[in-house]
Amino acid sequence: MAIWRKYYSVFGLEVTEAGGVRRYYKDVRSLTGKSPYPRSLKHKTDKDGNKYVTTQDHGRLMVDVLVATCFLGRPKFGQEFLIHIDKDKGHCWKSNLMWATPYEYGEHYKDDPTVNTPDGYRLVTIAEQSGKIYVSKDGKVRIGETDARICTECFDSDVDYERAVLPFVNVYRREIYSHAERVEELVAAAFLPKPKDMVNPQLLHKNNDYMDCSLDNLEWVPFDDQRYKDYMAIRTQELKAKDEANMEKALKEKEYYRKLYRRNDTTSTDRADIPE
Repeated sequence: MAIWRKYYSVFGLEVTEAGGVRRYYKDVRSLTGKSPYPRSLKHKTDKDGNKYVTTQDHGRLMVDVLVATCFLGRPKFGQEFLIHIDKDKGHCWKSNLMWATPYEYGEHYKDDPTVNTPDGYRLVTIAEQSGKIYVSKDGKVRIGETDARICTECFDSDVDYERAVLPFVNVYRREIYSHAERVEELVAAAFLPKPKDMVNPQLLHKNNDYMDCSLDNLEWVPFDDQRYKDYMAIRTQELKAKDEANMEKALKEKEYYRKLYRRNDTTSTDRADIPE
């Protein structure tokens, strides 16, 4: 006899460990608030071979995610992907599923060009709006088929100038809200698994250059490692120096435009004195 378990985020939805999906719909005439008989939801297959069901209020729901959530529990932090052990995406049995990190997912699907591209990029995360995010061993990021712009400065409205930050890319996980993903963390998630036996591991840049996010330059070290302390001191000093330079540039620009505004002849467009 099949065991049905409720899916936590959709009213009346139940799943079996073999991938069966049914749903009780709301019924105000019933004492339980739902219909007495469930409706079986038919499996559909997308172009990649994944099984899914559709609902009017929640849209498309992947069958493997439903089974894994109900019978394996919710994924732990960092486990963003779901592995099919036999590599058959249509086989959604409980015994064939396993939550995995981006590194484990990439290693499991080494021969899949949608996970490990021929030009050296690996799938590291999937955003709702931006889509699939890929990263290479030399620290380059690709969103879908487009190379992502790596930012090293961010405008701070509180101080009104650009602040130096660690290299990051903007990823849209919602319709209007963007999330900054640090490049070093993307590279480490895809190619450099965090050691499980290390207490409070931190990412060290071997050459003390925080701009160099290539795999060869990254290493996990304990928080109290002297090399990490030296690197953090150098990084903090460099970021502070860039902030001071940006602040000085912003102040000079403000002073120039203030003088230009106060001139009697405000039609002048000579920009020769604006600092580069």
